[in-house]
Parts: sequence; structure tokens; C-alpha cells
Amino acid sequence: MKTKGKAVIFVDFDSCWFKDESLDEILKLFPLSDKINYIDKICRQGMGGNISQAESIRLRLLHGGVPTQENIDQYIAKNKERVIQRISNALREEIKKNQVYVVSGGFREVINPLLDGVLDSEFIRANPLDVIRESINTNNLDLESRDSLDQYILVKEAVIKEIMESYNDLPCIMIGDSVTDFRVYTSGAVTHFLQAAWIKNRNKVCEAMRNARDRSKILQIRSEEDFYKWFPDILDCVENKQDIFGINPQIQMSY
Repeated sequence: MKTKGKAVIFVDFDSCWFKDESLDEILKLFPLSDKINYIDKICRQGMGGNISQAESIRLRLLHGGVPTQENIDQYIAKNKERVIQRISNALREEIKKNQVYVVSGGFREVINPLLDGVLDSEFIRANPLDVIRESINTNNLDLESRDSLDQYILVKEAVIKEIMESYNDLPCIMIGDSVTDFRVYTSGAVTHFLQAAWIKNRNKVCEAMRNARDRSKILQIRSEEDFYKWFPDILDCVENKQDIFGINPQIQMSY
């Protein structure tokens, strides 16, 4: 495959590229006032690695409801401009210069339209809500059953390893905020990990980063402003096989 840039870059979407958790925000459109706290708790447990991503999604769909296309369209109409505004000119330049993928535990029916005009759909990997909805409607999927969603939910490290088969050992970076994103690094699917530390309450991933065997290829960045400022230097380090851990003490938090 013909490539551009110094590395292949994988970015999480919810709570990283996009400020919120899109599924939870869509579910809040439902009359769920008595369940919102529970849904938020389940979401945090999934991101913290206490339960699997598939189980987190299953429980939120079970107790919150399965969004219809009408729900999704309503959410996209409300948030499309907000997503576009968050994509700074600096990030647009990085997308032009480098091979960028979004790999998300969210749903492609939400993410693809939100990123339309920014990133082609071939560079977006996310979960298939349409397939899940159809399987429920045809009684081939019972959300009451534990592990019932496992076969439908992507595993980030497996998806990224498959993508990287086309890139001939080019360095690859995972940018994310959660334990599930860091596991992409510890699994060997990527060569480097950048934690979006401007997302708060991520103690589990900080603990995992402290215990990593090789911290020279992981970096914690405290603000989006620092991220855009230092990302070209980070890419230079990656390309030249230099440690990124000490690239600049000011952009690291204590983890």
C-alpha cells in the first residue's frame, strides 16, 4: 500500500477526538433520567478495564435502549458542527500529511457521518449498530445473555494488527485515553502510545502506564494545545527511533 507521512496513526474517537461518549449522549435523548447514572458507571467500568468493551456496550444497550436511525440522525444534526469545530487546522494538517485511522468502540453509523468531509470512511473502523439492531429484531441476539455481543464488537488490537499488515513495519502510534486503548500498545499492535491526558478520571490507564516494561515509547500529554504543538517533534522521534518519553518534560504529567 502506498503510504504518506512518518507513521501510521490510530486515534480513538469517543472522549478523545470527540469530547463525549456518543452512545451515552444518544441514550440521554431517551426518557432515562433514572438510569443515566448507571449508564455512566458502566461506561467508566468499560474504559477502566473492569469489564470488557463488549459487556459495557451490552449493558448500556440493554438498560438504555438500542438507538434507532432517527435517534442517530437527531444526534448527528445536533453535534456535527461541534465535532467539526473541534478539529483544529493543526489536526487537519496532520491528517493530510500522515496515514490516520479512527479505531473506535463506538458505532460507525454515528462516527462516519460526524467525520464526513474530514476522514474517508475507509479509514474509520467502528462497531456495526445496524447489524446488532437487525440481529435483535430477528431474535438472533438476546441482550439479556452475557457475552452475547462478543461476536459483534471489534477488538482494537486485532483490527490494528490487520491494518498494519499492509504497511511494511512502518512505525505506528495509538492515541487514546483509556485502558482499552493502552492495551493496543501492550499487545504489540502498535509501537507507541500517546495518552490524551486532558481527559480526566483515567486512573487505571495511569497505573498501567506506570507498570509498562518499556516507557520510552509512551507519552502522556496534558492538553490538546500541547498535543498539536509537539506532535511533529514526536513523529520525528518515532521516525528516527528515538525515545519519546523525555521529548519535553513540560508535556508530561506524573503517572
